[in-house]
Amino acid sequence: MNRNALADPVGFFGELGGLHDARVERVVWAPERRRLELSVDDLNSNSAGLPEYVGVRPATIALVAVVRLSLEIDPTETYLNIYEIDLQRNPDGQWDVELTCWPGGRIVTTCGSIEVLQPHE
Repeated sequence: MNRNALADPVGFFGELGGLHDARVERVVWAPERRRLELSVDDLNSNSAGLPEYVGVRPATIALVAVVRLSLEIDPTETYLNIYEIDLQRNPDGQWDVELTCWPGGRIVTTCGSIEVLQPHE
């Protein structure tokens, strides 16, 4: 088991409003490590402008031990925001992850675990 993995990714991202409006700043695919990393500008972006907003929280979301990956984005767009993240544990104990993006696109993957790394980590 990955000791840096989120114990409850569904609850973690649910509390963050499904990452709604988080801007993807960088995507890194490391095939030799089977690892996809998505750096976002603010995990708290869903509550920006609301009283409960606690401030900017940049982070990198790492999808570890990837066994399936589909990436559909328009490379001519100048930005990529997350509309929502959907996570489900499959019968094999892995995570099926679907990120719907704006202005268009999807990232669909199956991975063994999910990490969230803050800039200081």
